[in-house]
Amino acid sequence: AMFNITMAKPDRSAQVKGKYYNILPISDVHYGEVVNGRTINGINNYNTTIAKKRHELLFRKNYEFASVYGCDELHIFMLGDIFSGNIHGELRETNEKVITDCVLDYYAFIVGLIDAYSKYYKKITISCVVGNHARNTDKYQFKNKGKDSYEYILYGFMKAYYDMPTTPKNVSVNLTESTVQFTKVGKQIWKLEHGDRYKGGSAFVSPFSTVVRDNFKDKGMFAGSEDQNFDAVIMGHWHIGGEMALSGANTPVYLNPSIVGPGEYSVHNLHSSYPAESFVFVTDGTRVVSKGSVNLMGIQR
Repeated sequence: AMFNITMAKPDRSAQVKGKYYNILPISDVHYGEVVNGRTINGINNYNTTIAKKRHELLFRKNYEFASVYGCDELHIFMLGDIFSGNIHGELRETNEKVITDCVLDYYAFIVGLIDAYSKYYKKITISCVVGNHARNTDKYQFKNKGKDSYEYILYGFMKAYYDMPTTPKNVSVNLTESTVQFTKVGKQIWKLEHGDRYKGGSAFVSPFSTVVRDNFKDKGMFAGSEDQNFDAVIMGHWHIGGEMALSGANTPVYLNPSIVGPGEYSVHNLHSSYPAESFVFVTDGTRVVSKGSVNLMGIQR
């Protein structure tokens, strides 16, 4: 029953004519983290059961959103911090499961969900980058950062699975050793990253200024490369939903919210409770024509 996401086929007469692409970002799942609502005045609850239910709701709502445009091609962007990880002592003590069990559990869940989803699209492309929470080094580092992560293991498992001849033929996985990935959606190049490379921003000063400044620098750095001269940017990390544009360039930058939602750290240290939600997109292959937001706060048990 866990993967039973049967959805009604959309009414073709209601659809907008043309070729459209659906983008579904997944960021900051923090799978394995336990948020006890009693410790944060009932603002949020979270565990692996809630995480799975929020994924299923997100996948269902995304399909309803995209089906208006008759999207037959889906891009799933996995933007990091899929796992809660062990980078903080308090997480290691309070996580629901050991991180290796989280990897195995989430892997079985997500491929089951995508397998069920693959019946509704002609083509699904999964592009993934690692975050900071699932790293397997004590300190933050730049050397081998894209591989020294439990998420790289997850993505490698997913790629190996979908490369097998017995699994759905219309699903493929883009794996990278970098912390940044460039993915083509139609004619548009998207720059994917987690977002932890941007320093600055707090409860009072949003990260938007540093994100715009450094992406503007990256725009110049990658401009000479045909397949990396990006047209849009998306990241997670901040647990804040946002959209801005690079100065002097019509390049949108999206901050995707989180699936975990508010926790003890954000409520008591940052005094913020940005909801568990995710953006969903439809593009025509050159620009985003519709952006929606799926609120996941209704699932609390």
